[in-house]
Amino acid sequence: GYLFSRPVGAPELLDTLDRFAEGRAIVCGSNPAFDMRKIELLAAEYGSAPPPWHYHPYDVPVLAHGYLLGKGIAPAPPWRSDFLSQCVGVDPGKYARHTAAGDVAWTRAMWEAIGGDAS
Repeated sequence: GYLFSRPVGAPELLDTLDRFAEGRAIVCGSNPAFDMRKIELLAAEYGSAPPPWHYHPYDVPVLAHGYLLGKGIAPAPPWRSDFLSQCVGVDPGKYARHTAAGDVAWTRAMWEAIGGDAS
């Protein structure tokens, strides 16, 4: 499901992210540092502290590259996310890419394919 079933303003979004990140949650995604930075800028704009997530996110396509190297497969650079996804058996074309829900589902599928715990 989705975090919200309706549009929300920045203060409610920041409050919700703050609760989700309690305990220094680790953010996983495809280039999650990009989104983390945007949220940190939004928090600063509203006079809030950034969510208390762990400072080091998991970039799942980079982890997929390491997984492939561990299997003796060395894809040549540049390491495109779609290609790495295909290499671990996840067809990126099956996901609504570049949408929040689609990218989450795609990234989670890659995470599960390389043996990540999705719980």
